[in-house]
Amino acid sequence: MEIARNSHLFRPLGLGYANLGALLMSNGIPYDSDEASDVIALLTAIMTGTAYKTSAQLASLKGPFDEYAKNMNSMHRVIDQHHASLNIVKDKNHPLFKCADDVWTEAKILGQKFGFRILSQQFLLQLELLACLWIVIQLALSLTLHL
Repeated sequence: MEIARNSHLFRPLGLGYANLGALLMSNGIPYDSDEASDVIALLTAIMTGTAYKTSAQLASLKGPFDEYAKNMNSMHRVIDQHHASLNIVKDKNHPLFKCADDVWTEAKILGQKFGFRILSQQFLLQLELLACLWIVIQLALSLTLHL
């Protein structure tokens, strides 16, 4: 019951992505390079920033999550930290950098005005990779059976 209650009070959200390796490979980016780290960090920043921006937009319509007033200062401090974490990106001229910076700026502005509907987001990378792996296994089995 505690998990269900907290889900309604704090509104957590799970996001996921897959095929990052295929993205890097198709663009000729070595997995262990600074460019790969930048691309993955920027895509993650864009996804997370967009989720928080959308959360603030939802708060403008439905109000913030139930425990927002108690957590407002901490919430805004976390949003600021997420935005500041873009500094780990080595290539500030990367085409995705401006997009990531802009979406976090918008999320902060909207969040200060309306609050947030969702407290936190978690990325589900492993589950997405397992789902992709399962699809590959199924395809391989079906090809083997038909050869």
